[in-house]
Amino acid sequence: MKKAIVCAAKFHVVLAIGSACVPGLSFAQSAGTPSVPYPIWTGFYAGVNIGAGWGADARNGNIWRPDGLNGGVTNSLTALGAGGGVSGGGQIGYNYALSPLAVIGAEADFQGASLLSGSGLSPGYLQNSNGAVSYVPGWLGGGVSLHWFGTARARVGVTPLPTLLLYGTGGFAYAEVENAYGGALSNQVSAVRTGWTAGGGVEWMFMPNWSVKAEYLYTDVSGDSSAYNGVYGSVSNRTRWNTLRTGVNYHFDWGAPSAVARVDADIASTSIVPKSALSIGVGGNLNVTTFEQQNLYWAGTSNNIDRLGRLFGYGFAGWNTGVNLTPQVAIAPIGQISYFNRFEGTNWLWGTKFSYTYLDSKSSRSNVLIPQFGAFNVTLDGQNNNFDKEFNFFGTGYLQSYQASINHQLVLTPFIGRAFSNGFIYLGAGPSLSHIRTNLNNLTGFRNSQGAPINQTALPANYQNSHWVWGAAATAGVTYFLTPSWFVDFNYTFSQTRGTTSYYLAWYAAPVPGFDVTSIGYTPASTSGALNTQSFNASLNFAFDLNAASADPH
Repeated sequence: MKKAIVCAAKFHVVLAIGSACVPGLSFAQSAGTPSVPYPIWTGFYAGVNIGAGWGADARNGNIWRPDGLNGGVTNSLTALGAGGGVSGGGQIGYNYALSPLAVIGAEADFQGASLLSGSGLSPGYLQNSNGAVSYVPGWLGGGVSLHWFGTARARVGVTPLPTLLLYGTGGFAYAEVENAYGGALSNQVSAVRTGWTAGGGVEWMFMPNWSVKAEYLYTDVSGDSSAYNGVYGSVSNRTRWNTLRTGVNYHFDWGAPSAVARVDADIASTSIVPKSALSIGVGGNLNVTTFEQQNLYWAGTSNNIDRLGRLFGYGFAGWNTGVNLTPQVAIAPIGQISYFNRFEGTNWLWGTKFSYTYLDSKSSRSNVLIPQFGAFNVTLDGQNNNFDKEFNFFGTGYLQSYQASINHQLVLTPFIGRAFSNGFIYLGAGPSLSHIRTNLNNLTGFRNSQGAPINQTALPANYQNSHWVWGAAATAGVTYFLTPSWFVDFNYTFSQTRGTTSYYLAWYAAPVPGFDVTSIGYTPASTSGALNTQSFNASLNFAFDLNAASADPH
């Protein structure tokens, strides 16, 4: 009995220390006996989340297919990539606190997604009609898209502080996976795949019944071997991706004891958060930049001039192709200026934040092939007599690398929030302005002449363009005041640019093999696309208390 009393006393001391670590929280008592704080996690909850996904890929392609450009069959293709995009949805779950330090539970979530793997054109062996085999680029792209996915997982966690939960999670996953194969006989096959997922996260109960969380998941769903229309073979796909997301949960009282933690009613009088302040801060972020599918158009004109200056013939060819770029994860410096002001007589506040981030995030894809389809008009025959006949022809634009980058980003986000004893939480949205650069490196045009590739443009051309692009941003964050003048700010910010198009122009002059003729022409190009960034920011800020300054009689 004495041992039990001693243990209870020690436990009460531990709880008192834990509650002291969380300003603004106190623990209810019943009949003079301290109630246990850990049941604040016990019960049902539901919430929403938003985040980034990347790393989707498809493996083990083995495809035989007609090659629309070279008149053969392409095989041994594998669709690879590490593309990404945005996901968002909701979750429901139940927690049960086993002890002051241990929590178990279960959670199910469903996400809408826009995740796309990198694809591009895949190399393969070409079996020509004459039986010869040569290793050439095949005109077949491969990729995988995720439109939605869901999970059902167990959660096991620890609570180093009564309101802070660190957890690991894992379980069942399912997703709609669409496999796409490009070319003249393109196919798209969608099916629901199943597999597993695992990860972990952190969740903070910042006020009674409300918590915020950040979570990482790795998901793997398997596929099957399926024959595709127009494909002489099959593909077995495994689709795998990463998800990094943040969310908010509301904890119901159903199935749980009465809440034992509450926010002090006199926060307004005890809070160290200034009533009105202007702040400046610096810090860094972990960011994910997702480049949505880029569209690359390239064309060429040709005017063939003989040595006497006569027009031998003229032509035009052009086409476009999609370019999928790998999302980039990076660490970047940030700076911010913010202002906030409390609504009179309440703990609610409003404000605005201006931030600058030097992202310097680049993504590139090598060996991009752009099909070219066109016609050539011959104006002189072999005896230099006037002649007019049109011939259709095919060609290829070979781009050594396609590179897109975002260097600078400015974000202005008005926000609304709620203050507590040592800080406040907030939500906001506003415009963004991003500096984007596109480089097309070493682009050369080839035409097909009786089955052989002929360099049409001689020396490769380089194109580049940079411009500022407007977009929109949304943010959610929390501040914690270390003193009335210094605070740390943690937030998640999502920014989406609008789609834009860039235009380029170059020219060439090259001899035509087998003829005493020089080909002169222009090669216009354009690129279009958009991108989004997701960043998890942390900064140290100094606040100028404007209310104190206005109250100073001097």
